Amino acid sequence: MDPAQNRTRECNNPLPDNGGAGCAGETTDSQECDTPTCEPEPEEEQYSGWGEWEECDKECGSGTQFRTRECLSDSCSGNLDEDRLCNTDPCPEPVNGGVGEWSGYGPCSVRCGGGSKTRTRACDNPAPAYGGLDCSGEDLEDEEECNMRDCDSITGIYAILENALVSMRNVRFLFSTPFIE
Repeated sequence: MDPAQNRTRECNNPLPDNGGAGCAGETTDSQECDTPTCEPEPEEEQYSGWGEWEECDKECGSGTQFRTRECLSDSCSGNLDEDRLCNTDPCPEPVNGGVGEWSGYGPCSVRCGGGSKTRTRACDNPAPAYGGLDCSGEDLEDEEECNMRDCDSITGIYAILENALVSMRNVRFLFSTPFIE
């Protein structure tokens, strides 16, 4: 016996009613297969909807965006991802960074005996853009010596100032006291 494909149908759309006639024609059908195994009709492929486009991978000069979908069938032969060009406008010319103004110096690291204080500036005048160079090679930090006095001389100066302050208090006290005759 040669391989065959069979199919059936029912007389139920609509059912015969109120003395109506049944369906005309056969309820079964058969045909011989051209192939030895009679492959069933393939399942129709089912896909989810496409997802949102991802962010473009370049700001200018022709980038690419991607989006995906899922196969909801046992197998799918169609594409599960898709891409398109984005931001196709040419990029502006590169802008190399330039150094900004110096900040004020910070506090000295010590009160006496030799310390240092620093100041900084940023690479923001202008900031590098569109592949421009940063401020490498430029000094962005500056250091200066401060409070180089010997700590012993500072202690002596504080003692002199303290004595002067005590003397000034005594003078003020003398002038604020009423004289008795």
